[in-house]
Amino acid sequence: MRFVPPASALVLAAAAALPTGASAQSGESIARQLANPLSPIARIPLTLDWDRNIGTRREGERFTFGLSPTVPIDLNRDFDLISRTDAAIVAQSDVAPGAGSQFGFGDVLQTLYLAPKAEFPGGLRWGAGPALLLPVGTDSRLSGRRWAVGPAGALVVQSEAWAYGIQGSHIWSISGEVGRAHISLTSAQPFISYTTRDAWTFGLASEATLDWERKRGTLPVSFSANRVIRAGDRPISVGGAVRYYLDSPETGPHGWAFRFGVTLAFP
Repeated sequence: MRFVPPASALVLAAAAALPTGASAQSGESIARQLANPLSPIARIPLTLDWDRNIGTRREGERFTFGLSPTVPIDLNRDFDLISRTDAAIVAQSDVAPGAGSQFGFGDVLQTLYLAPKAEFPGGLRWGAGPALLLPVGTDSRLSGRRWAVGPAGALVVQSEAWAYGIQGSHIWSISGEVGRAHISLTSAQPFISYTTRDAWTFGLASEATLDWERKRGTLPVSFSANRVIRAGDRPISVGGAVRYYLDSPETGPHGWAFRFGVTLAFP
């Protein structure tokens, strides 16, 4: 097996065993921080996605278990460095005629945001830095087999119960397995969310992608509902989302998809 766990996942796994100071913060406060991808709160989102109607015959399906540890690092009194590692275990079948079934790790995307600690007028925060795609997938159908790098950024406005903004990146392949397609991929994740006093967060978002090499894109829209509860002293966010693909390549998923998620928070 070629997969090597991301360093930030190991750091947070160790941190999970440590005492938490979360008792001083309300569920509403933690929920608002989790709604902001640039807030200085460490978190481990765990998600299970079910995509259906994949491929030209609409016979394929895919289950994706995602792990996205996010670690804010205190650089100095002015800046944080926010590390996000997106890794996944994938189980899919019949995604293409004669493709059969695959199970294993997908490629890993490592993103770093340099973010000012101070909020700008109106509750604006920003972060920018590099994104690096690591071709560690364990199956040729689960990996692009190419290293890729590019810029990433995020803009978030948070005011009272509302949070809205966008995260995005563009990566180009720089090396990799001979014969595999080059990568030139833009991703954009606009979102808006509302957090209630009893720690519910309702959100509307998209995870759009544009593949410049293949001249095709994906445009899903999702509605989510999550609530912060406590497991002992540990605050966790539990919820789910329904997603609909407004646009997708012939070889991609179509129609409705579903997500269940749990996020461990480390205030």
